[in-house]
Amino acid sequence: INEIIQATTILTGKKNQGSITSTLIGPAASWGDVKWQVSDYNSTEDSISLDIIGVTADGQDSLLMEGVTMYDLSLDFVNSTVFPYLKLRYNVKDETSLTPAQLDYWRVFYEPLPDAALNPDRHLVFHADTIQQGEEFQFEIGIENVSGSDMDSLLIKYTITNAANQEVNILKRNEALLGDSSIVAKLNIDTRNRSGNHLVNIEVNPDDDQPEMYHFNNVGIANFYIESDKTPPILDVTFDGVHIMSGDIVSSKPNILIALEDENPFIALDDTSTFELYVVSPSGVSTRYYVDNQTVIFRPADNDDLENKNRAEIEFLPEFAEDGTYQLQVKAKDATDNPSGVNEYKIDFEVITKAMISNVLNYPNPFSTSTQFVFTLTGSEIPEAMNIQIFTVSGKVIRTITKEELGDIRIGLNRTEYTWDGTDDFGNRLANGVYLYRVNLKSATDENYELFNTGTNDYFEGGFGKMVILR
Repeated sequence: INEIIQATTILTGKKNQGSITSTLIGPAASWGDVKWQVSDYNSTEDSISLDIIGVTADGQDSLLMEGVTMYDLSLDFVNSTVFPYLKLRYNVKDETSLTPAQLDYWRVFYEPLPDAALNPDRHLVFHADTIQQGEEFQFEIGIENVSGSDMDSLLIKYTITNAANQEVNILKRNEALLGDSSIVAKLNIDTRNRSGNHLVNIEVNPDDDQPEMYHFNNVGIANFYIESDKTPPILDVTFDGVHIMSGDIVSSKPNILIALEDENPFIALDDTSTFELYVVSPSGVSTRYYVDNQTVIFRPADNDDLENKNRAEIEFLPEFAEDGTYQLQVKAKDATDNPSGVNEYKIDFEVITKAMISNVLNYPNPFSTSTQFVFTLTGSEIPEAMNIQIFTVSGKVIRTITKEELGDIRIGLNRTEYTWDGTDDFGNRLANGVYLYRVNLKSATDENYELFNTGTNDYFEGGFGKMVILR
């Protein structure tokens, strides 16, 4: 606009006719009128006319009207879908004085096609160029109609390409894009099964889904990197709420809690395939257990609280009918297949189905300030009632310690949370010396507890043990 180009050349020869062809006009959503005007026109010598040439989208010319002499012509006969472009050709002839009529102007009026363009200056959300595996990739970009013509519902194509050049195409149809307005295109990508370098390509109105003025401003590219999750999860196994040592005695009906915790706050541990659970019997038979919500209960991680804790649990409730040493084997992995350890978790444990109790020892013995009670229970049931009576050597009961005071009791080796400080039932300190004690038990089924021999029988007589206070 406002630029002048001047050129000088010598034309050899004598011609009495010629033509001028316009540049390409359009593309158009619909065609209106053509108007043109000339000067230096001599009606007795000059012959002038206009040709209308239709041009298809792939550039093929077609003569639509020839020899037009009207200076104002409607183009409503031209189908803009077939011929989105036009060209005009001005023909002039003067065989007498060889002075052609000069073309002053030619004008084509039409409704232009809309033009959608990516406009990150209006709106852009790029979550991060580096994200952790499992974190949702969020991408938003503004799309503006830079013309006054409306577009129908807008098709957008997203292509996600990984480092191996593998592509995934996503097509989304957004709302209509009206003239001189804008919308926001949004894309969320699940990265749980992705890692490494990625490229996201956005293309508005792909494959000319609807007619448009230009396409070069419809394409954008963004790169991002997904850090793979390589941190192993943490496995924790307890029997009736306690971490046991290999070879410990446990209940024949234990509550085994197998928990897996992962540091990744984006990929929940919510699949039962996270765990593999096996038990090897005393006879060497290996049995795999599956989630059945009876013997094996699966509790997935809470998707709404992954920022605080990504933890899944298996509650294993077996019943072991055979006495002997078993082995528990657990394989666990997180959602990205990181194992909880180089080797599977294995622990041996002993089951004794009969309800027995060992001699109850106090430790330390002698003691000066306090002592605890140590004993072993077998079977599967915790005694309904239990107390420890402390006597003087003359047989007077001076202190009764109840089951509630002793604290939690479990099948296997127990060391009471409770510590006795050497006072009687009234809180008075006992004098230095030897005292006797006895344990009283009652089961829920009135079953008698047999003595479980741990090699301490020589320290007891008639069910009584001795303790010494030395302050």
